[in-house]
Amino acid sequence: NYGPRKSQRFTFQVRRSSRPGWASRAIKLLTFLAVLASIDGLIELRLGAPPWSNYIPSFLRVHEGLLANVPGSQARTADGLYCVRAPFLNSLLFAEILALCVPFDVHDMVTTRTV
Repeated sequence: NYGPRKSQRFTFQVRRSSRPGWASRAIKLLTFLAVLASIDGLIELRLGAPPWSNYIPSFLRVHEGLLANVPGSQARTADGLYCVRAPFLNSLLFAEILALCVPFDVHDMVTTRTV
């Protein structure tokens, strides 16, 4: 019973994404979100743990042994440095999002002309 709705959504997305300037707006939004995640990552690097790890409400508490792994679970084994994960599950996802944005940002820097 969900078939027509899915096809209607697809048709709407195709029409919306075919508008001029849509791709550049999407890339700007992606870059803006990556900058926000990077700011969160800088705060996390300074603290050495996720900023939210000490502020979990009591009704959401999990086993203390599992919660003890949250701040230190991102340490590298070779040198023990902390790997920032920002709002993502692990540091690899954070790196992938930043790597996705870099080619678009470099392209903008190279092609943008200022007077």
